[in-house]
Amino acid sequence: MKHEYLSDTHLYFSESVDLPNRSIKIEGEEARHITSVMRFGVGSEVNITDGKGTIYHSEITGIMDKGVTAKIIKETKYENCSDNLTFCIPLMKNPDRFEFALEKCVELGITSFLVYSAETSIKKSFKAERWKKITIAAMKQSLRAYLPDITTIQSLKAIKHLKGEKIVFDQKCEKQFSPLSLNPEEHHFLIFGPESGFSRNEYSDFDGKDFYNLTPNRLRTETAIILTAGLITLNIG
Repeated sequence: MKHEYLSDTHLYFSESVDLPNRSIKIEGEEARHITSVMRFGVGSEVNITDGKGTIYHSEITGIMDKGVTAKIIKETKYENCSDNLTFCIPLMKNPDRFEFALEKCVELGITSFLVYSAETSIKKSFKAERWKKITIAAMKQSLRAYLPDITTIQSLKAIKHLKGEKIVFDQKCEKQFSPLSLNPEEHHFLIFGPESGFSRNEYSDFDGKDFYNLTPNRLRTETAIILTAGLITLNIG
């Protein structure tokens, strides 16, 4: 994604964009950062994203106890270069590793995730609110305009019936994965196995043609996820 903003720009997030009135309301931690950390005041200019692909260059018009208001000066729409990709990632024994992978994928431009609980994994709870906070922070850090969609599913079997190409990473497979082979006109589900590997049932959920090798080396789950996101970003945007 091409940005016209400098690397030291602070990007804020708001779900309260009023386009007809050219105004934005910023609340919570975002507003506190503007007023208490950055010490911005009325008349200061800030960049705000709606998480839906647009960044608004805006001027602060009001500071209240419950938030900040701003008027839109200019808006820039960005293309979502990964809108045909969904990363299917398992819950991990160590939640820090899972969250690290999620954060780095967002920084690298991945905008769609399916989080599943593998048969061989130690059962962990889905933490949707915490994951949203992590993805918002990563989106702002990397100056991206799309807040990722995170969907949770109980098993891999649900993915089998979704429309699109399935790419299942398996070290034992000889067929090599290449980001350049991804068809931009088709949706792709990139499926990463859990730390202890897929179960027999999970293997049987997919066809042999769905399996790909990412690297000859054995990688941790989070490393494979981040590597794939990086390869895709380098090759297709």
